[in-house]
Amino acid sequence: MYLLNFISPLEGRWNGSVMEEDTVTVLLRAPLSPFNVVDSARVNLSANGYCIANFPNASSGVYYYIVVKHRNSIETWAKTVQQFPLGHPLSYDFRTSSTKAYGNNLKYKGGEYCIYTGDTNQDGIIDAADMSMVDNDISFFVQPYIVTDLDGDRFVDASDLSIVDNNAFNAISVMKP
Repeated sequence: MYLLNFISPLEGRWNGSVMEEDTVTVLLRAPLSPFNVVDSARVNLSANGYCIANFPNASSGVYYYIVVKHRNSIETWAKTVQQFPLGHPLSYDFRTSSTKAYGNNLKYKGGEYCIYTGDTNQDGIIDAADMSMVDNDISFFVQPYIVTDLDGDRFVDASDLSIVDNNAFNAISVMKP
């Protein structure tokens, strides 16, 4: 069993000091194309973006890409492959620099680098289709836990539309090897 101490806030949920908690899936992928999934863990990100993921199929001395997936965020890959040290957990902190993500694919917000939010349809790019989903849910006053609630306030409104609009304007998409 290998543990990954992982830190990365989600842009829409991060207010500069705490984050609305949510779950993410953390994947370990092989270091060479086609980057097969070796193991995965579904974990809860705490209010500071911290989690511990357990990977029973990982091995020490073997390199893996760390990939983070969230229900309405851009899939984010670690900049470089990582290996689990023998007998110790691996730590990876996306917050400290945009260079921690492949393609520098992180957004600086509230003093930390965060995973981009707004890919509501999970097609790998934040675009007009995502904006349309958020806009439609605003029109129908949709609430609770749904993919178009980007800021985690349990209500789809103009603040969610603003997040997706800004990221769509910048053509934010998945960056991977």
